Amino acid sequence: MKKIKVFLTKGSGEGVTKDTAYCRALNKAGLINLNLIHLTSVLPHNSQIVRKKPKFSYQDYGKRVYVIISEIRASLAGQTICAGLGWLEEKPGTGYGLVVQIQGLNEQKVKKEIRDSLREIAKYGTRNNKKKINIMTEKIVCKNKPVCALVALVFNKIEDWSV
Repeated sequence: MKKIKVFLTKGSGEGVTKDTAYCRALNKAGLINLNLIHLTSVLPHNSQIVRKKPKFSYQDYGKRVYVIISEIRASLAGQTICAGLGWLEEKPGTGYGLVVQIQGLNEQKVKKEIRDSLREIAKYGTRNNKKKINIMTEKIVCKNKPVCALVALVFNKIEDWSV
């Protein structure tokens, strides 16, 4: 069965508004000019996570792409924000897995909440690989302009609007 490529990417940015900070973070993550369809928490069987930015061309502008995304925005000077994604595979080699998206004001607390959440959620599965928790975070400090941090799992399937 064919592997489903899922790109793991992240970005942060600042802007004159929280929305422009979000756009800068999307740009750094390689997701600008796309319509993001948010998924919740499950990686399908045969998923293969690739730790790099996805590559899209100008011809993909406005197309739909599926993501599991964690993002946080702030505008309070001195505030540190952190977005995090965590996942575990059901059984090594299957690709099937569970994902959580956590955001907060402290990277260590975000990582702890990811681990705690996945350990608890794994209790409901039958074969979850509880020992292999994967985590990626992105943080940024708000100086004098609004900021955004995000981490995303991006599915390698782009759809246009003719479908």
